[in-house]
Amino acid sequence: MKRLTSLFMLMFVMIMIPIQVLAVDYSIEEMNIDAELQENGNVLVTEKQTYKFDGKFSGVIRTLIPKERTDISQVKAEENGAALKVEQDENEYKIHRKGKDETVVFELTYLIEKGVDVYSDVADFSWAFFDTGNESDYEKFTATIHPPAETTDVIAYGTDTAFETEKTQANGAVQFNLGHVSSGKKGNVRVAYDASLFPAAEITEDTFMRETIETEKQELIDQHKVFEKNKNRLSSFAPYLIGLLAVLFVSMLFYIWQKREAIIKEVNRKFTTPYFVPEEVMSLPAIITYMNHHLINPETLSAALMDLVRKGYVEEQDENTFKVINRKTDHAHETVLINWLFDEVGKEGIFKVDDLKTYTALEKNQDTYQKSYAAWQKSVQEEISQSGLLSKNKKARFVFGLIGLLIIPLIIYLAIYELFMYMTLAIVLVIGFLLFALFYKTRTVLGTKVKRDWQSFQDKYPEMAESEWQKLETDDQKRAFIYGTGIKDKKIDKKNKRLMESISTESYMTSPANMLFLAAIVSSNLTQAETTTAASSSTSPGAGTGVGGGGGGSGAF
Repeated sequence: MKRLTSLFMLMFVMIMIPIQVLAVDYSIEEMNIDAELQENGNVLVTEKQTYKFDGKFSGVIRTLIPKERTDISQVKAEENGAALKVEQDENEYKIHRKGKDETVVFELTYLIEKGVDVYSDVADFSWAFFDTGNESDYEKFTATIHPPAETTDVIAYGTDTAFETEKTQANGAVQFNLGHVSSGKKGNVRVAYDASLFPAAEITEDTFMRETIETEKQELIDQHKVFEKNKNRLSSFAPYLIGLLAVLFVSMLFYIWQKREAIIKEVNRKFTTPYFVPEEVMSLPAIITYMNHHLINPETLSAALMDLVRKGYVEEQDENTFKVINRKTDHAHETVLINWLFDEVGKEGIFKVDDLKTYTALEKNQDTYQKSYAAWQKSVQEEISQSGLLSKNKKARFVFGLIGLLIIPLIIYLAIYELFMYMTLAIVLVIGFLLFALFYKTRTVLGTKVKRDWQSFQDKYPEMAESEWQKLETDDQKRAFIYGTGIKDKKIDKKNKRLMESISTESYMTSPANMLFLAAIVSSNLTQAETTTAASSSTSPGAGTGVGGGGGGSGAF
């Protein structure tokens, strides 16, 4: 449960706190664009960009993506009348100007060749000065489109972030005042004038387009009205739906808690807590893994080797050498361990601790070592899964997963209608439901009893008096030492050190505490082998497409 909760919280933080790393710290305070439509159909663009830098910088970047049948040329930059170096890399233009902690106004000019599409009745200028590939915010964005001559015959509108931002001036110029524009947004401006204002322009297509453009503008307005109507409708019941789902999620958590508490009460009612070391219902490596949140480490492996010695499958010849004397083991992972350490790492049923260093030093053996380690870990986990300690709760997990999947269409609708707060809450709920669907398991009565009994042992062991310790059977003492070795508990480690210090060097070889001396030696070498072999076993934002209406963005370096 703790592991699941931690994973859920991690996913929540990842969603709620986006992380952005910038090479240069800056903000674009203003972007003022003047696009002067020429009689020949070209467009002369002047951009005044106000950058505020915090720290060192080398210049700014402007991405200009031409649309089909157009080209961008004559790109120049200056500051206060002084020319600046412009370096082009396809559609990206780097304007070089070094400095530190400054507010700088860059003036960029360029020509959009054949930027105006001229038809039999109207001339159409449709352009996106930024698109979804833009990685910078514009605090204030203004674009003004100027006709070749004064006129009152104007059709103008914007799409996306430019929608309903246009204002036609008395001379026929159209100003699009977008205000703040966030990175990753898109917006297209479109202005159409009478074709007679462009006598020197090449005809794009000999057809009438005024009615088509006016129809497209009206369709956009109608679509926006429908959008707003649907958005208001969705926003009116979204809080109730999200609230209902949240209550359902909390209710499920409460149900899980109640079920867990009921099983704990049943265990306490049916079974008394063991005096000290719990009964052996499964192997010690499996118990240690189960109690350690299903994590296996070199200490677990060391404990497993000591358990082979305790059970008489392996004989300790000295503190560095072990020999197999019986291969008829109780569990599959014990056979896997013997084959791995005594036949693969060691030779002919003899395993020396020093063999680990020699074996893993060879690069060809490192991958094999990790595969064997993984096979042993899998075998230990299989014993746990076959021991009836956990209930998979398939029906509950199916319900969790189904509810989570049913929320996904809601998230899509909330995103479409820009209800981002409710969308975020829905995403959190989906993650919660799906995490439970994937990982939710509960302890059975047996699993709860094993957990309680061994936790009780962990609590009692560090404080156990020497006199009580002496009353234990030798095998119980060995199991206690082995468990303590594998579980990596600080209080148990301190207790073991005190016990080791109290036993003379001459007598420890015949004492159950011998397990502690052996485990310390083996664990050190296994940790080094794991580090050696694990070390040997071990992907930039692009520009926008500019399809149909140009595109681009801004940045700094």
